[in-house]
Amino acid sequence: MDSMKNKNTIEMEKIESQRHLLPGQVAWIQKPLPVPGCPSGLEYLLNISNIHVEQLVSLTEAFLDWEANNKYVLKNSSGMQMFYAFEKTDWCMRFCCGKQRSFVIHIVDSTNQEILRINRGFKFFGGNQCCAGICNACAHEIEVTSPDGIVYGYVKQKGSFLRPKFYILDDNYEVVLNIEGPLCIIHDKSLYLKFAFILIAI
Repeated sequence: MDSMKNKNTIEMEKIESQRHLLPGQVAWIQKPLPVPGCPSGLEYLLNISNIHVEQLVSLTEAFLDWEANNKYVLKNSSGMQMFYAFEKTDWCMRFCCGKQRSFVIHIVDSTNQEILRINRGFKFFGGNQCCAGICNACAHEIEVTSPDGIVYGYVKQKGSFLRPKFYILDDNYEVVLNIEGPLCIIHDKSLYLKFAFILIAI
């Protein structure tokens, strides 16, 4: 019991350390009322058709190619912010492993309450979309959980020669949806670019 309490305290300290990063002058969507059967904090997602994800990039990171912990704002179609997400990795992992690194992303709401946690393990060959369908070591995969570790599902990279594609899997590792990205993605943090990813029913 004491070890679990200490773990929760450590995790909350991590979130509190990011409080100053929560954008101050933004229009947050009003927090919805609890819905029976819906995990707390995810009620926002019941009445939306799309989510806009914007990465927050500092000038140092953009022009000096200095790899920092990633930060994002998640908005609805009206431009109102629903969530704020921030990555937690150490310096060595970011600079030695780059885009292949393992990470944890915490997603919090307007009250700074963590509502989702995204975990990805390190894969040396991860991200090769041409080989992802035939070699599990080449397929990136994330686990989506509640703050206390309850698994909601997974997102796994699919093999593809052109567009980036992913599976959305439930907590039993069964495919429930597909994701398909744009034909061409430019990786340049100094540019403001928009890319659309769509959900496709199986």
